[in-house]
Amino acid sequence: MGTTAIAVTEALGPYATTGLALPFVAMDNVNNNHFVSTGKELVVVRNDDAGAQTVTVTSVGGVEGRTGDITAFSIPIGDYAIFGPFPVHGWRDSSGNIVLTPSTATLFAAVIRMGNLR
Repeated sequence: MGTTAIAVTEALGPYATTGLALPFVAMDNVNNNHFVSTGKELVVVRNDDAGAQTVTVTSVGGVEGRTGDITAFSIPIGDYAIFGPFPVHGWRDSSGNIVLTPSTATLFAAVIRMGNLR
């Protein structure tokens, strides 16, 4: 079975006259999650659990053979963590995705693509 997709939200850009609500979705601790990577994404994870929980971001062999997951990063109860941006080399898998592994379904994620910034 494949991982569960998280939709990517485009940043508004430097001349926006409004804010952008982050569309958090519950993470899938059974199948894991992924998002399509362009190298310009930030991931925000929120912990709504009754205790600290973890998330792992899986790396892949980069142009220099580098691997180095963000392994079991602990997020305290009621807190947020931000990850990225993730360069394509070393993070994006052969399907064009970055894979996230949450410890529980009480973690929520939002992915923001910073492509509109100039």
